[in-house]
Amino acid sequence: MNYVLLSSAFLAVSAVITSYIFFAMDHDFASSSIFKIAFVGFAAGVSCTLGLVFLFISTQPVSRHFDAKRAFIHFLLEYGLRLYGKRHKARFDVSCERPRETQEILLQTFLKGARETTYVRENNISEVCDLADLKRKHKLTDYEHYKTYVDRTAKGERNVLVSGVPERLVLTSGTTGTGKLIPIKDLQTRSGEPFILMNAIVDECFPALRRMQPKLFLFCLPSLSKSEGGIDVTSLSYLPKGAEFGFVGYVPPFISYLINTSFEAFYVQMLFGIRDKEIGLLMCIFTTHLLEVMHLMENKWPQLLEDLSTGRLSQDLKLAPEVRDALTKELKGGDPERAAELEKEFKKGFDGILSRIWPRLSFIIAADIINIKDQLARTYCKGIPIYVLSFNGSEGLYGVNLDPFSTSAEFVALINCCVFEFIPEENISESNPDTVFIDEVEVGKKYEMVITGESGLYRYRVGDVVEITGYYHKTPKMKFIYRIGTLLNMVGEKVSSDVVRNAVRDAVSMNYPDVRLVYQAVAESNITMELSLDGLSEIKSKGSHYIFFLELEETSRDLLSEFNTTVIAESIDNNLYSRHRFYQNFKDTKQIHPSTVYIVHPGAFYKLRDYVIANSTATANQFKMLEKLRTEGTFELMFKNRIIE
Repeated sequence: MNYVLLSSAFLAVSAVITSYIFFAMDHDFASSSIFKIAFVGFAAGVSCTLGLVFLFISTQPVSRHFDAKRAFIHFLLEYGLRLYGKRHKARFDVSCERPRETQEILLQTFLKGARETTYVRENNISEVCDLADLKRKHKLTDYEHYKTYVDRTAKGERNVLVSGVPERLVLTSGTTGTGKLIPIKDLQTRSGEPFILMNAIVDECFPALRRMQPKLFLFCLPSLSKSEGGIDVTSLSYLPKGAEFGFVGYVPPFISYLINTSFEAFYVQMLFGIRDKEIGLLMCIFTTHLLEVMHLMENKWPQLLEDLSTGRLSQDLKLAPEVRDALTKELKGGDPERAAELEKEFKKGFDGILSRIWPRLSFIIAADIINIKDQLARTYCKGIPIYVLSFNGSEGLYGVNLDPFSTSAEFVALINCCVFEFIPEENISESNPDTVFIDEVEVGKKYEMVITGESGLYRYRVGDVVEITGYYHKTPKMKFIYRIGTLLNMVGEKVSSDVVRNAVRDAVSMNYPDVRLVYQAVAESNITMELSLDGLSEIKSKGSHYIFFLELEETSRDLLSEFNTTVIAESIDNNLYSRHRFYQNFKDTKQIHPSTVYIVHPGAFYKLRDYVIANSTATANQFKMLEKLRTEGTFELMFKNRIIE
């Protein structure tokens, strides 16, 4: 699209109209109505404005695949969000100067909106006057406390947990337990907060990013069903009606975001992504998705380039005919020149590949649940910051990261989204522990989060443990540490996933510095009690211990013959012993025995992902790679995928 020519055309039209106005005013003003002159003047102004806008667009790195309409809408959206984001950030900063006051106001807002709900009436909390009063009148809760209310909502009953009927019943992943249904009243408000703040952060932290640069979002559409009462039941990431407008600046056609199989969705989106050299921002929900897509690109790049060059999609892709036809049309006959350019880069290897195929890429947005950000930064994403934007769950928005360059993501509590309480880590196992409020936490201490939110959940135990790391103005910053459901606890040791993760990675790096670990998972040996599998007899005779499954990167496979799992197991145990007092005590008394380590075949963890998605409520977008195997089925799958020496 030649935006300079388009700009010239609009400016020329504006000049002609303006000349006509002056001619009419000089020669025939009396016979010309004021309305006519005003209308023509307005048309001249619009034409002039469009001319200037397209002149500006012509100076920007716009995708060459965008037509004029799409580029113009992209311009309006980006600069509108930029202006709104700055104002929103200023208001957020003011609220962060008075966190307790903000939380008290938010609680009253929630209670006022829910005053007519069945739950508020039955639990006598409509007249709660402040946070301390809520703490006195309402006990701590978990999901079981709300289940009957959710069931009534799902059947179509109004005003149960939220006023009216919720817009969606959000289905949680269930990867650390049974999936839950969370009523969401207003999806737009619920999902927009961190991204509005992000626009202000981006302006401050990424000056190299040009607003008109195209973006790439990697996404697989989750399934959708209806409750008995006709309410949508799906994950939080399901695209709402009207979402297409918000994707105008993303290079893949919107129809690619309606594909519900992860391989096909990611393949198609990467195909359109690599076609465009101007990509400035790459987004995906989790870093595990990014790693999966990088493996896809590394393994399938010849096919990707063939599809790009010819403009025809591989027949191996399982796509509906109408989707295939629409995507083929968007490929516009192919781009052999870009394919040849990419082939040269792919043949050089895949370290730092993203900055080579997208030289204008400024940063990547992805949540990093299992801490593989550093691994990606050393390999595929060299030189490109990975920004962990937000900390959230289906139950609420918890925090936003205002420092994209921090080595470990620290999230400022979103005190205008959730009312927070915190249970000190040492009291988590109590049935009714005491809590502290947002202005009572201490830096360096760990807490389980408790929230009250717009979904009708009051003093709800989230199950996430965070560490308070500092303050933004007067509002705490927190770092996610672990989920309570991932604790290793065979004999009362309560070892958290972050301790285990670091112990394993340090054991591998200390003993085999050239080996790259991709994924890891651990199981407690008591999971094998009812299983009958070849090779389990040694494990069953060993006593209570941990069983680790490790997957190495392809580049590390040649070193497998040197990789001694007994040495790694001993090193892991020593690391755990030095890091965790309770583990140390139980190891000294021989209640915990030496660990077992297995190396698994490449792709074993992707098989684990597919198994979990098929046997739980998790979708491809929700799935977080398991670090603890909690079921016999997941253990059996990994055990059968071990490499037998």
